[in-house]
Amino acid sequence: MAKKLVLAFVLLLIVGASIFAWQVNRASPPYYVTEEPLVNELPPIYDTFEAPPLFEHTTETRAENLKKLAMVWGFTKYTHLAFISGEKCWDAELKQLIPIIYDAHPDDVNNILYEWFAELGEDGYELEYAHDFVWANYNAVQIATLEGYEANARHMYAIGMYTESHLEGWLYRLSPHFEFYAAIDAAGYEPNWPEFVTMWNEAFPGSPRAIAAEVHNLRASLDFAWIDSGFLGEPLAARLLRFNGITAVDRSRAPVYFDGIANSVFSNQDRDRIIVNPDKNTRLLGLFRMWNAMLYFYPNLDIIDYCWHESLLEYIPIMLGGSDRDSYFSTLISLARRLDDAHIHIGSRLTHRPFTGPVDHPGAASTQSHVLLENNIGLINPARVWGDIPHIMEAFRDTDGLIIDLRQRPRSPITHELAEYLVEESTRFAVMSHPHQSFPGTFVYMQPYYSGGITSPYAFFYDRPVVILMNRVTMSQPEFAVMSLRNGKNVTVIGSNSIGANGNAAFLPLPGGDEMMFTGLGVFTPEGGQTHRIGLSPDIYIVPSIESIREGRDELMETAVRFILTGDPS
Repeated sequence: MAKKLVLAFVLLLIVGASIFAWQVNRASPPYYVTEEPLVNELPPIYDTFEAPPLFEHTTETRAENLKKLAMVWGFTKYTHLAFISGEKCWDAELKQLIPIIYDAHPDDVNNILYEWFAELGEDGYELEYAHDFVWANYNAVQIATLEGYEANARHMYAIGMYTESHLEGWLYRLSPHFEFYAAIDAAGYEPNWPEFVTMWNEAFPGSPRAIAAEVHNLRASLDFAWIDSGFLGEPLAARLLRFNGITAVDRSRAPVYFDGIANSVFSNQDRDRIIVNPDKNTRLLGLFRMWNAMLYFYPNLDIIDYCWHESLLEYIPIMLGGSDRDSYFSTLISLARRLDDAHIHIGSRLTHRPFTGPVDHPGAASTQSHVLLENNIGLINPARVWGDIPHIMEAFRDTDGLIIDLRQRPRSPITHELAEYLVEESTRFAVMSHPHQSFPGTFVYMQPYYSGGITSPYAFFYDRPVVILMNRVTMSQPEFAVMSLRNGKNVTVIGSNSIGANGNAAFLPLPGGDEMMFTGLGVFTPEGGQTHRIGLSPDIYIVPSIESIREGRDELMETAVRFILTGDPS
């Protein structure tokens, strides 16, 4: 009998230990990340062991889990030194976290994410400049970058893509930068990072880095209120709130770096191969990548009609509900459409239906850059202009009026070159914003853009009436040109509102082989007013009548001619 009691007691101990171990595992689920990230497969432990279900998820609870993952991963991706330096693969980390968070108990998610963040290593949040700054190495990289810009400009000129004036403009802008680095070398000085920043800001007070140092130039469009203990738990929230800016210099392997005009470049993000039936991990990777890139680097997020955070929660179940390539990209397009940005397309998929309306007009062949119309009126077709503005304006010097049809995209920029003939004095026409390189989600107002005033030996002031034609086809570069040229005292804009998608485009590679194009820089009126979505307003509002469209007449062109001849558009 005694032996039976002992045996029963031993069995009871074994069962009790098993129950205790299961409870411990439930409270703190295992977290596993290999030293060499696995990009397209789960860690070995999850290949061989399927844990018992710990929580009966609903669609809503699972989406809440994944939303939290997306937000913490995205913030970490764009701020953590391990990712900025390229030491760790941000996509691989996410793909390993997705199946863990997907099935985790909601009460465990914060701890899992905290442990993951801690395992990434030094975050750089409290380092003086978050990197080892060696002047010789930094100087070599900068000189090589400048030489690359110069070589590209000369190549574009050699193949006919740049005019001589374009090449001269590039060389003129690059010259002071070459001289800056050469002067430091000649002095035999090796500055540390703070010393270099001070020297740079003094030498180039209008540069993005210098302007970003002034607080009044900042435009915050992102609310970080979600980083709090109520949502993330005290340990994780406290860890993330230590972030005080990115000062790492070498972004060559970072998820985002910035080009010469401080626009975002995402070329280090993998677009993967073309996938016929993307799996759950790939689908969520695509959604989280796009959502976070727009959250931190889209300049107009503060004027969209939807709450971007709520959209993430809404679209996670939609993305998980599909299984093929079409549903994957359709979901991304649907979310992107909420940005209301006419620049956006993903591959060949558009978020805005292209407008097809009358652009050609009687008397103007589509192959001609400029045409002399009846009544001695000159017409410029910017889509056919290629660096020959001086020749065109000389041909139109003695005309009685000029029409510039900006219902077409200029083949080469005319914003400044043509303004020398139409705007008598240098005049401010726009303000732009670019992403802050140290604080994702914050944008920096650049110095105002000016145009006009005669600087070219060929230019002269054209003092006859000038009409610019504009409608909803006028988009991006043509809008920028309208903002510049309309400052002329003899210039009148006729037509309807432009589409409102101004600013240089940025490109985000997406899993599945396609790329997303979107507006990367903000453009505002000289007073700081909005242009995105609402477009530019004409001075004289005209839309083609149904009758004129049926008859194949260009009513805007007719109105422009009538206005030049009589001063009356009616």
